[in-house]
Amino acid sequence: MMHTVGSIQTEALSRLSSLYTREEARSLVRILLEEILHLSRTQLLMASERPLDEGQEGQCWEAVRRLLHHEPIQYILGHAPFGPLDLFVAPGVLIPRPETEELCSTIVERHKGQKGVRILDLGTGSGCIALYLAQRLPQSEVFALEKSDQAATIARRNFDRSGLGSSTPQLLRGDMLEVGSWASSLPPLDIIVSNPPYIQLSEAVTMEPHVLEHEPHLALFAPEADPLLFYRAICQLAARLPMQSSAHIYLELNALLAEDTLAIFAEAPHILSASLLPDLSGKSRFLTATLTPK
Repeated sequence: MMHTVGSIQTEALSRLSSLYTREEARSLVRILLEEILHLSRTQLLMASERPLDEGQEGQCWEAVRRLLHHEPIQYILGHAPFGPLDLFVAPGVLIPRPETEELCSTIVERHKGQKGVRILDLGTGSGCIALYLAQRLPQSEVFALEKSDQAATIARRNFDRSGLGSSTPQLLRGDMLEVGSWASSLPPLDIIVSNPPYIQLSEAVTMEPHVLEHEPHLALFAPEADPLLFYRAICQLAARLPMQSSAHIYLELNALLAEDTLAIFAEAPHILSASLLPDLSGKSRFLTATLTPK
């Protein structure tokens, strides 16, 4: 029996309803069919009687099978939106979050109109922050540091397909916990930005299976013995790397540890000022700091 768009929607929705709410399942099925059939949302609404060929039907049921194993739809499709970008994503990197887009938007708003801004993105992952800033801050120079081989390969793929030409972020290989050879060619920086691992292991019990079972724990979880390890390291890097006078730091953080994170920067002698910023839900999700003028 050849399935139509309408019959596929009905059956896929039925299968997914055992694991997802009806609204979630409906959204997932719509996104899958739009992708597989290359249709817009409006076109899909008018295509209920359209038959699917064998290949399209097979793609649909394979995607449903993966969704029933909690796999994120972004990994299934192989890409994820992030602001103006459409990024290649795979299990080696975090799926870009709306909160991270908020952080990028804040940076752009504060630095738009400036030319020649030099930016270091620590732990670039998919390259989402680096690419967003390179695109939205024209004539900026963006450096993106990554330790993971798998993540670096994905970031490189996104950089290579960005079409940014000479403004394409420069991928650096290394560990933000160590000032290694990756730092030797850096010019004086205007901005350090990072979304480092910040989830505490004790929080894992509250996390959704599609995150906990599929996204890289290296990028999710901070060390149990020192959940603020990466924030201390970034604060120290700001004192050791070449920085412009009154340079800025922008970080995404764990709202449960916001005040403790703020204290690291507020008490550092090379930091002039530091403050917390809320996300759209009102949680203290970001930190901004300004270095003491030289």
